[in-house]
Amino acid sequence: MKKKIIGIMSLTACLLTGCTISGGSTSSSTNTSSPVHTSSPKETSVSSSPISPTSSSPSTSSSRPTSTPSSPISPSSPSSPTSPSSSPSSPSSPSSPSSPSSSPSSPSSSPSSPSSSPTSVPDDGIMRSRDNKVYPIGTKDRPFSTGVCTSLNIYILEMNKKYGDSILVKCGTASKATDFTMLIDVGDIGDGNNVKTALKTYANNEIDFAVFTHGHADHINGFKNTVSSGVDTVTIKNFLDFGYKYSTGSYVTYYESYRDRYIKEKNANYCTAIDAVNNRVCSSTYYLAQDLTFEVLNTGEYITDPATVVENEGANDTSIAGILHYKDFSIFLSGDLDKEDSLLRNNPDLPQVDVMKGGHHGSDTSNSVALLNKLKPDNIVISAAAVNIGGNIDGRANDHPNPVAIKNMLNSTAGDNIYCNMTMGTIDINVNPSNSTYTISGLGAKRLVYEDTSIDQSLEANKKLIDTYFYNSVVITKYGKTLKDLVEGN
Repeated sequence: MKKKIIGIMSLTACLLTGCTISGGSTSSSTNTSSPVHTSSPKETSVSSSPISPTSSSPSTSSSRPTSTPSSPISPSSPSSPTSPSSSPSSPSSPSSPSSPSSSPSSPSSSPSSPSSSPTSVPDDGIMRSRDNKVYPIGTKDRPFSTGVCTSLNIYILEMNKKYGDSILVKCGTASKATDFTMLIDVGDIGDGNNVKTALKTYANNEIDFAVFTHGHADHINGFKNTVSSGVDTVTIKNFLDFGYKYSTGSYVTYYESYRDRYIKEKNANYCTAIDAVNNRVCSSTYYLAQDLTFEVLNTGEYITDPATVVENEGANDTSIAGILHYKDFSIFLSGDLDKEDSLLRNNPDLPQVDVMKGGHHGSDTSNSVALLNKLKPDNIVISAAAVNIGGNIDGRANDHPNPVAIKNMLNSTAGDNIYCNMTMGTIDINVNPSNSTYTISGLGAKRLVYEDTSIDQSLEANKKLIDTYFYNSVVITKYGKTLKDLVEGN
């Protein structure tokens, strides 16, 4: 059995107080508070060690069960030769294990070291990695980083524009050269500058792996501002995205054009969700650093033809879903996926997780009882933002988070361990590499400002959602009630 220590700790943002830099990792020097509670240990029988440690002490705690490989998806049509997507399967394409616990396959054509020659693929004009060749980086033999995490932080970044999503994963190692950074989504236009600041603060403007879950503006439109309207300020080495054309002009203006510049001008590698779950060209399990993996889950909804144009209403269900594993710690991420029943059908052995990021900004179209019962999270974090800065929250944000979803969460294994970056500001999930315990803390909200100036908002950064002034006292315009009254049916 394993006991995880989980709590909210008071932090001051590095931008205000300065940070202690050690061995390429960033940590706050003010993080000294004790966790407010301890989670109950859970009994499991399957060990999860994605990559065998070579220098660190082995963990003696048990892990939650790991998932079995998802069934591959058969593409309904071949890739378009003019569309920026990964190629169809070929005998020379590398493959990797589809879950952290499975044994890797060893394709004869795959290089075993970064100095090896890339695997050739047909020169059919489809945009892939550099020079139309496949570089099988992110496999077990060639992880993005060979470093051992001495610190691991998962930042759920505070958003400004409507709802928004952006997550930054930072594995600090003994040497800055082997640090690993992963970016998932970049919010909307107004969020891009926040993301840019976070990348400079925590990642030194270097991204090893960028994932863009789906085509909606509040997940990709911040890209232009994030990279300062160019490809020279922020380094991005590898892309994984939804793999289709989104129907708005802003998709081309703010995402696709910059992604393609990274591929053409900076030799960035590129893969789509459908290719990942089929283990062709790229892998369903990305090996990020020692003991750190990202498992792309088969939702059954990924687009098979990259020439497909997806309209606004259909984009949410194309979201990339996955689980980030680090030793005995795991967090479930699903973008705005609403068709959770399809995810569950395609992943009958979906494992329990420690943390679940609430789906679709805490919407009632996600966060179903069935999924919560399957994942059995100890904690839930939500990314949502108030539209205006006053106490009367604009109606456009009324359903994020939604009272039905919050009630489902409260009735789940997480109980009242629900946290929202609207009230807490950027949320920092700080994982202890030595024993996989973790803390959850807020850096303080900058966007949400209460009309009642007597409220000390700095205290909200240390509170669960149900203990905040927002939850208990702010009247939501559309309903004329507080979120608490709506959840309790009053």
